[in-house]
Amino acid sequence: MNRTYFFALIALLSAGCDSERNNKADLLEQRLEKLEAENRELREANKPKSRPEPIVSYAVDSVAVAEPEHESPRRKRYNAADIWQDVKLNAHYNYIELGGISNVVVTVNNPTPVKLKYVKAAVMYLKANGGLYKTEYVYFYNLKPYSQDTQIAPDSDRGIRVSVALENLDSPEF
Repeated sequence: MNRTYFFALIALLSAGCDSERNNKADLLEQRLEKLEAENRELREANKPKSRPEPIVSYAVDSVAVAEPEHESPRRKRYNAADIWQDVKLNAHYNYIELGGISNVVVTVNNPTPVKLKYVKAAVMYLKANGGLYKTEYVYFYNLKPYSQDTQIAPDSDRGIRVSVALENLDSPEF
């Protein structure tokens, strides 16, 4: 084999290898660019949306700053009607066969996030025929949010049943 031919053959083979390497390198660079572009698109798609700053209300020298126009769905705003509906009363008592009711314990439950200044409960003593014998009032003061309190109501010499009802309540928040 001719020496020139031999070198030409080696040059061709090495040039072919270089061209294959170049083609592979080009393909890898194109694939890398494509993956980087997809990665940028995914980052843009998953980029957190900017949230509006919450507006907080402060009172400064009796001047109120703007309140938010929308409420948080997690926190319910309570007004007087909601409180009247949510506050529950319960009574436990002993009935005496010879007539009368004793050991009347009235419990009020405040399941709201609102502090109650006072709660007035009407304790009604009912006769056997269903009529009202008398009504006594029990007061609960400074009832904390999400709490309950008990008070003892007066005994009665007549009556077979006790019924309790919410008569009045007040809160500094409304």
